[in-house]
Amino acid sequence: MRILVADDHALIRIGLIDALGQLCDLQLEFIEAEDADQVAGVLSSGIHLDLILLDLFMPGAEGFELLSDLCARLDGVPVVILSASESEADIRKAIDCGASGYVPKSTPASLMLQALRLILAGGVYFPAELIRHPQDSAGLPQPLPRTLPESVATTRDSAAAVANDELIDTEQRAADITLTARQLEVLALVAKGRSNKKIARELGLSEFTVKAHLAAILRALGVSNRIEASVVARSRGLVP
Repeated sequence: MRILVADDHALIRIGLIDALGQLCDLQLEFIEAEDADQVAGVLSSGIHLDLILLDLFMPGAEGFELLSDLCARLDGVPVVILSASESEADIRKAIDCGASGYVPKSTPASLMLQALRLILAGGVYFPAELIRHPQDSAGLPQPLPRTLPESVATTRDSAAAVANDELIDTEQRAADITLTARQLEVLALVAKGRSNKKIARELGLSEFTVKAHLAAILRALGVSNRIEASVVARSRGLVP
């Protein structure tokens, strides 16, 4: 597994690499970058990456442009923000840009590893206590708590869907189902037989975001796979 660790502080990179040695049983290869130019150099090299850990504000990058660029160019590769900022606005903006997770640097190493395992398994992670009103404006979904379950084997069930949507109450169509506008769009394409990659392309999302939406959809419908989801969605009038 090849991991890009991008942070302008060498001590932080060293500490992260040391902690990440416990991430999994695979052989890990780390690539370091201390500014936006070095990150761009790694991308230009064409080297395959499995995970990117990115400081939110890197030297040479303006605002969230580096994060947005990474998420757009490396579709399917999880980009995780590791930042000293615990601002709700920064977390929401990172989600909008396509980040698969946001881990404050104050997070204990053990929890960070659990969060990264969750993300690598197709889930997403955002600190619950830093998002004060997860169902209010901006449509941010229920994030995972700082204390993760003992096992992350059911990561797809616990993944939170991430999109800047307003909740749509589908009570008139199915009294026990509440999906976001984006989840309904994903569900409609699932019912048409689209793959995650094609759904991501059509909706302008990352594959990890689509997976997260799909996990939330399966949970809401009470089914375990895409075929069952399509059948239930049609029978309840959620899709044509």
